[in-house]
Amino acid sequence: SRLRKRLLRESLEEEAKELRNSFQHRNLEAVLRATRSTLETLKKRVQVSSLQMYEFAPAQGSRKSETPLFKADIILSIPNIMMMPGLDEIQQGLNTSIRLILNVSKCIMQWGQGDQEPPDPVP
Repeated sequence: SRLRKRLLRESLEEEAKELRNSFQHRNLEAVLRATRSTLETLKKRVQVSSLQMYEFAPAQGSRKSETPLFKADIILSIPNIMMMPGLDEIQQGLNTSIRLILNVSKCIMQWGQGDQEPPDPVP
């Protein structure tokens, strides 16, 4: 009877570990999918062509992801051509956004990590 109870308890503990591992794996997959989707959306919004912006008004059913992420103005002042904001500022903003998106997953704790301090977000 004791042996049987011990075997049942060990079996239950093993099943619980497998269930927990399964949920941890599924959670990780969901975080990866969300991160990948966010980066893909960011990429699409950055790549919207300027020609699309000056074509006819957007269709009623157009998706929000087709709108550009930022607007830059070109200033023609012969003999100079200036872009506001500059490419360096735009690149710096995109790099910061991407770094923050990637760091979100570091703040998601796995089960059993509740006692640990979450890592500091990167500015």
